Amino acid sequence: MIYIPAQTAERFLAGNSYLSTIDVQANSAGNMTQVENDITTLLLTRHNISDATLADFSVLNQADILASASSIGTTLTYLLGAIAGISLLVGGIAL
Repeated sequence: MIYIPAQTAERFLAGNSYLSTIDVQANSAGNMTQVENDITTLLLTRHNISDATLADFSVLNQADILASASSIGTTLTYLLGAIAGISLLVGGIAL
């Protein structure tokens, strides 16, 4: 592993002049919600934002990402089922 300052990595590796992503690991799954709340509070304070709905950042955890992936998978399953149903219907009419 190589450790370099976050701003240096963003500038030279991603080409950004600002920090766009921060990854944080909680020490246990039970602490994940508390860590997420602490990070949100810290970023709201550092960005001088009093209303959380006006935040210029987003905080995601693995449960959120898993829920999104599951939702996308369900949608694709329904879409493919609809396409298969239409194909069977058209194939039945053509005969």
